[in-house]
Amino acid sequence: MELQQSDSVEGQFFSDHFMKIFFFMVVALCAFALALLPYLRPIVMTDIRIKNETGYQLRNIMVNGGAYGDLPIGGVSGYQKLPHAHDYASYEFVAVHGELRKEVRLFFDDNIGLIPLGKGRYSYVLRHAPWDMLDTENILYSVSDGD
Repeated sequence: MELQQSDSVEGQFFSDHFMKIFFFMVVALCAFALALLPYLRPIVMTDIRIKNETGYQLRNIMVNGGAYGDLPIGGVSGYQKLPHAHDYASYEFVAVHGELRKEVRLFFDDNIGLIPLGKGRYSYVLRHAPWDMLDTENILYSVSDGD
């Protein structure tokens, strides 16, 4: 009889221990799923085009990883679908002014606090800046195209 009681206590200990581990694992899994929830939202694709209002010819335009090619002064590119488009964007291009060439790069490495543009059509406008300041200022802004 004593042996059975010992087995019963030992079995109860393992059963309680298993339940505590199981409960901990369920809570940890739920916490992990909640932490990932913001990243599991569907990716909203935004139609983005580029308008060149710099006053210079632009070559090899890249905006947020999208290649837009070359644009003449006053030129407008076609739309491309880009994920995670915001009011501000990273960009790079080569500006051409007569015989002069200037590589321009601006990279945003942090989108914290920026609200996505969402679904729709938008233009990223590259505005005019003096030649000597072209690579020191953020000259890009977004405009809703209303469709």
